[in-house]
Parts: sequence; C-alpha cells; structure tokens
Amino acid sequence: MNFSKYLEFLYLKAFINIISNKTTTKVYIEMLNHKGVIVKSAEENFETSTINHQMKDFIKTYIQETPYYYISTLDYSPFQGAVSSVKKADDQNDSTFRSYEDRWSYNTPKTNIIDMKNRYEDIGLDFLFSPFPLIANFFKEKISDTFTMYVLLSEDYLTLTIFKHSELIYARHIEILIENINDDIDELDLGLNLSSDEENDDDGFDEIEDIDEEDSIDLDDFGDIEDLDTIEEIEEFSEDEEVEESSEELEDIPNESIDSFNKDYQRFTLLQETINSYYHDSRYEREFIETIYIADGIGVSPDLKKYLEEEMFLDVYVRHIDLASEICEMAKMELK
Repeated sequence: MNFSKYLEFLYLKAFINIISNKTTTKVYIEMLNHKGVIVKSAEENFETSTINHQMKDFIKTYIQETPYYYISTLDYSPFQGAVSSVKKADDQNDSTFRSYEDRWSYNTPKTNIIDMKNRYEDIGLDFLFSPFPLIANFFKEKISDTFTMYVLLSEDYLTLTIFKHSELIYARHIEILIENINDDIDELDLGLNLSSDEENDDDGFDEIEDIDEEDSIDLDDFGDIEDLDTIEEIEEFSEDEEVEESSEELEDIPNESIDSFNKDYQRFTLLQETINSYYHDSRYEREFIETIYIADGIGVSPDLKKYLEEEMFLDVYVRHIDLASEICEMAKMELK
C-alpha cells in the first residue's frame, strides 16, 4: 500500500453539498470511510444566498477532520443548455461542453464557471453540476422509454428535457421571476364595468337630460322617504361588513403563501408555453407529449399536477428529489 492509499484508509472523505436559491442555502454533508460507508451526516439551512460566516464555520467543522473533502453545488446559470449531439469542451470559445455517456452534451458559459469559483473562493469549489445530467440520472430507468418530458423543479428555476429511447430531443433551463398575478385577478369579472373608454361615452348622460318633466317619477310611489333612508343605512352597513370581512381574509393570507401561489402559477404557465413553443418549432418532429415526469425539489402544491392534467390533458407523475443528496451522489461518481 502506497502512502496516498494509506492516508485514504486513515481519513474519512467529506462531501460538502450546497444548494442555494435567492434567499436561502442548504448545506448537506456526508462523511465516508475508505469502504464508502456513510459514517456520519449533517444538514443545515441558512437564511442567506451567499457564503456567510455561520455557513463557513459549519463547513469547517467537518473539513478540518480530513484532508479529503469535496465541495459541490448545482449550476443555476440561466445561460446553460444541452444539445442532442456530442461536443467537446473546445467546440465553442465562450462555453464549456461536457458529454453525457457519449450520447448528448450539456454546456455552461465559461464566465459562469469563473464567477462560481470566485463566489466560493473562501471555501473552494470542486464540482459544479448541471441540472441536465442530474435529470438523466434521476430518471435513468425511465428515459429509455418512449417519447416523454422530464422536468426538474427547484426554487427559482425550471429545467425541462424531452427524451426518446435515451436520446435527448429537447432541453431548456428557465429562471422563475416572481410576478404578482393580482393584476390578472383584478381583470376578472368582479361585477365592475371594465369596458373601454369608447364604450363609456357620454350617451348615457344625454339620455338622462332628455327626460321630460312630465315623464318624471312620482316620489309618492316609493312610500315614506324616511323608510328608504333606513333601508339604505342597513344596506350600507351590510356592504361595509362584507368589505371588512374580505379585507380581514386577505390580511390572514401569509406573504409566503402568496409568493408560493405566484410561483406555482408561473411554473404552470412556463410549462404550458414551453410545450406550445416546442410544438411550433420546425426543428423538431411534431410528436405529441403525453406524459411528464416531475422531479420536485421544493414540495410544489398538488395544484400544478392538477392544472397540467386538466388543462393540457397530460399524464403527470411527481417524484420528490433531494437536490443536495443527488449532487452528493454525482460527486461520488466523479471520484470512481
């Protein structure tokens, strides 16, 4: 046994896996012995999207135990992609390509790699994994089947692929930008006149002015005016109660729930638009998508599945995915 092998036998291997979104970061750590058995693991969530002191201290607690540690994260660059052909790293001057089992290729801008290295300068970065091979690994037993779409849901991004008999047909990576859909809700029919200015002309006022005095309404026909005032007061009180109750109901909805609803709505819209765009793209054969497999990394609401099934007539299967654990497995594969 040479000296390096002896050290590997002596020390544990630490796999540091970091998943960040725009507001929080999850760090998952596995410590393995020389046989590849998990000796201990740890997980911590931080209310930050950057490497702060608390996160560094947490990571250093484990990497100080061994010289063999590997830090991994997921590539979220909005400019990354995947193609059906096999390309080498030097095929493009501005992007780095990697092949997946010599079947297809995925890429990311070289500037993104530099930015990520700078971002992780304090602790180092060994592996930057693309979501495209992650999808292929996660659904490995499925992508050899017929024409099917596979989707990865993360907090701020949507990664879509279409495979047919293990061959990549289509791929997109989309950033989710939170949009307030209240404006869309306001445009619904709420009993308000939302007609255009052309429809709201002055004809109505002209008609009122044309009423003759002899055609005027006899107030005696309505009974006592005081009774009418009482009725109006009751109606106004009732309307005020309804408005107050509605306001209280809206106030009771947490901002987190509204943001979650906004994102779920946008995920559905993006999936719908992407599928329609695929159908109208002359570069691809017009083969109908019947089934979608979703790797859910965030715990999306059941409404997304319902919308896809009812609005787009798709067979939808949702499977939970632990992104930190998955990139940990990918890091282990890289060292074999």
